Amino acid sequence: MLLTAFGLITLVMTALGTRSFNYSTPSTDLLIHAANVYFEYILFAIIVLYGAELMWRDRQLRIQDVMDATPISNGVLLFSKLTALFVMISLNLLLAMAVMIPYQALNGYYDFEIPLYFQMLFVEHGPYFYLIAVLSLFTQVITRHKYAGMALAIAIALSKIPLDAFGLYHNLYRFPSTNDIEYSLMNGYGNLLTGHLWYTLYWGIVGAILMAIAYIIWPRGTTNKSWGKAWKQANSAIKGTLFALIALFAGVGSWIGYNTMVVNPYQPPGKEETAAEIEKQFNKYENLPMPVVTDTDVKVDLFPEQGYFIAKGAYRLENRTKTPIKQIHLLTFINLNLEEVNYPGAKLKEAHPEWGYYIYSLDRPLMPGESETLEFTTKTKPSKGFRNQVDSDDVYMVYPNDVVGNGTNLHSPFILPFIGYTKMVEHKKAWLRDKLELPPLEERMRSFDDPMGLSQALTVSHLGWGEVDITVSTSSDQQIVTSGTLLKQWQEGDRNYFQYKLTAPDRSKFTLFSGRYGVHKNNDYRVPIEIYYHPQHEENVELMAQQVGKALEFYEKTFGPYPFEQVRVVEFVYYDGMVFSDRGTIGIPEVLVWKNEAQGLGEENIIDWLTYLLAYAWWEDQMIIADVSGSMTIREALSAYASSLYQRSRRTPEMQELAKKQQMRNFFRQLGKLDFQEPALIEVYNELAIARYKGGMVLELIEDLIGKEALLTAIKEFLAAYRYQNPPYATVMDLQAAIISQSPPEYRETIKELFAEVITYQVGLTDAAYESLPDGKFKITLEIEAQKRYTRELGRQEITELDIPLTIALSDEAGNTIYRKKHDISQQKATLELIVDQLPTNATVDPDYVLPSAFVQDNVKRLQEKKPES
Repeated sequence: MLLTAFGLITLVMTALGTRSFNYSTPSTDLLIHAANVYFEYILFAIIVLYGAELMWRDRQLRIQDVMDATPISNGVLLFSKLTALFVMISLNLLLAMAVMIPYQALNGYYDFEIPLYFQMLFVEHGPYFYLIAVLSLFTQVITRHKYAGMALAIAIALSKIPLDAFGLYHNLYRFPSTNDIEYSLMNGYGNLLTGHLWYTLYWGIVGAILMAIAYIIWPRGTTNKSWGKAWKQANSAIKGTLFALIALFAGVGSWIGYNTMVVNPYQPPGKEETAAEIEKQFNKYENLPMPVVTDTDVKVDLFPEQGYFIAKGAYRLENRTKTPIKQIHLLTFINLNLEEVNYPGAKLKEAHPEWGYYIYSLDRPLMPGESETLEFTTKTKPSKGFRNQVDSDDVYMVYPNDVVGNGTNLHSPFILPFIGYTKMVEHKKAWLRDKLELPPLEERMRSFDDPMGLSQALTVSHLGWGEVDITVSTSSDQQIVTSGTLLKQWQEGDRNYFQYKLTAPDRSKFTLFSGRYGVHKNNDYRVPIEIYYHPQHEENVELMAQQVGKALEFYEKTFGPYPFEQVRVVEFVYYDGMVFSDRGTIGIPEVLVWKNEAQGLGEENIIDWLTYLLAYAWWEDQMIIADVSGSMTIREALSAYASSLYQRSRRTPEMQELAKKQQMRNFFRQLGKLDFQEPALIEVYNELAIARYKGGMVLELIEDLIGKEALLTAIKEFLAAYRYQNPPYATVMDLQAAIISQSPPEYRETIKELFAEVITYQVGLTDAAYESLPDGKFKITLEIEAQKRYTRELGRQEITELDIPLTIALSDEAGNTIYRKKHDISQQKATLELIVDQLPTNATVDPDYVLPSAFVQDNVKRLQEKKPES
């Protein structure tokens, strides 16, 4: 009862906690996912304890001998206890519904989706717990010791931990695991449910075998029968049943093995060696001269029902180096098959399909300045059977290119071949590189003046400015959304066709979205705004379109013209967790913004994501960033800063303060989970969260130092210098130089340091007091803590005094500002005395929260009257 009561409290707390998950409405799928803490720990513990109590209750009550003397069969004794456990589990699963449904109603959410509750609770999660109940009884029977049985049950249930350590990942021997299963709002379980049901049947048979064995060796009386004697005394019916179950177990296991190891390759998850092997074998080609893709013409056929695509395309390749190119290297990613490569005079020299790397030698070298066409076909295989796991490529920044039933997203670099080797495949975590015997990351990152890095684009090193023609087909009930102008749309048979054109200068990358979309169009702004959404997620669509339009007007006024003919925002499935923004087409997964509560911080989160991704139209689509250290900071920091500027233009002071506090809390919580050293902004490579959030904070701090007009002038000059430019491409040092050129001399070294060091601040008030003066004024005494903190290595900080002014503000009860001024605080603990005409209520340090700080709770202090000295 105590555990159940604790579980009830846990469920309630879990439900309340879902409000912080991307500020989402309390949908059924989210609540059940959030209840995993209850399911995985509380309910598990209840089952193990209750199973033991059921087995030993008779002995504790001293009626064991009486029960054993009755003519009740072993089957009745065993299955009555198993039934009691199953009923208890079912009631606990229903308890989750009893908590979650009223919680939804209390929060104004009435789409309860009762069938989904039953499906997720009893089909997705339930089988695991019913099998744990079987395991709990079985271990009690075979150990004939209460605590030994509990320990054995726990050990078996947690055996996946040592199995992981030995690299044993197949679910056929991981009791009672099934294949990965993920519910999607747009796509349901897709084809994942089939494997889950087969594994559930498989382990269900194992459970039946365990119960048959428990029936045979069930302890009766005061003596313990040997297993051999128990087997001899067992009747032929139970023996026959056991043999039949074993045969059925072998048959189902064979079918699962056939599907997961023959029809579909068995790829253990977490195989970090994949990326390491690619790097070890092929990074020697990193600086080999390769042509650049200038134009792309591609035809893609998507088959959502069968789960595959075929892409036939042509690249126009140009040699922009100063040397003849004698080889062309092609690289493809997970699940992608490369076929029918045609290039005049090209011969396949090496093929490494297991790594997706192919080397072609050219009969006639491609000379500097020359262009030639490369034709290719790429495809994925149709979905057949089921897999042991969802395909997971552990190569950082590379994601699956699966076609799903509804809500597909295919990013072009992962469905079309790369030209040459790319560092995108390399691990970025220092500890993992060391474990895999790879050179330290700092040795792999190109310096700011590296000629090859300056000549290549970050991550998509093979793409330059050009044009793209895209023709895509999909099922008759779906539509294709991508970047560019929709030239034509038609239907042939049971297929829908769409033709898009991306005119030069274009970054030559795009994302294809296919789904059964509802469409919302807004023509109230200079360019049309189109929202493509899952029909059940229309609540926020109008707000999204309005905010995109207003942000677009703000950005054009602040940074210059928006270069595209429309803005599109598209919803897609969440399986890979990415967001996209290519040439004015923004892709946001189903779990972000679409289900947010459109008020308070939920509304702010919607606008944050939209305006951040919309800003890519300036910092990603109008310039190419060099493949050198720190370049990711350019796009991410400038997009975050642009979003911040827009948000400040529309927020109330109270909302801005709340949002800034939340932003810092969220960022530093993420930072606390890092398992690698936080890089400085000039060292960021693919650490998106640091580049975005920390980079945006640093730009806001620089704005506070040099003024908004000076910073915006620097940013616009930087954009003008690199807009649509060919190599050498922009680096973070170029951005820094542009900012420094507009900065007063006294702040230039500080700005360099903000880019080059990992710096945070801790400022606060330890005391705030006032005393009345004879002339009617007030003397304010503030005890201030002000620290600048350098993070030199993981876990170690160096603390110094502030070297920039600190803003001090005094306000009355209504929040009206009485005093606001910057002060030089030269000590880590300082006393500041102020004289003001009006009595303030509160004192604040860093009232705009421009100093990146993990501690924001001590910024405000209520003034107390200073007591006279005795």
